[in-house]
Amino acid sequence: MVGALTTWRMLVAQQGSERWAAALESPRALQAFGCEWKRWDEKEADLVTRVAQLEREVGQPPDTGADSQPPPAVDDGASGA
Repeated sequence: MVGALTTWRMLVAQQGSERWAAALESPRALQAFGCEWKRWDEKEADLVTRVAQLEREVGQPPDTGADSQPPPAVDDGASGA
């Protein structure tokens, strides 16, 4: 599994290189992982902003969770795996 911090860094890199659709997968995975991530309180507001920006870039409506695939698994790296 990919760690939350690694997923965050992928999001930043993909957004910076304008890979909008790929970048949108990362914050959705982080949102699903949520408060289990040690840095959640620090990153939550920025994550919400990035998701809104990416959804506009991709031209997708906000994910309501209905009929959607589950996001990829994310861990916080605490397991040492």
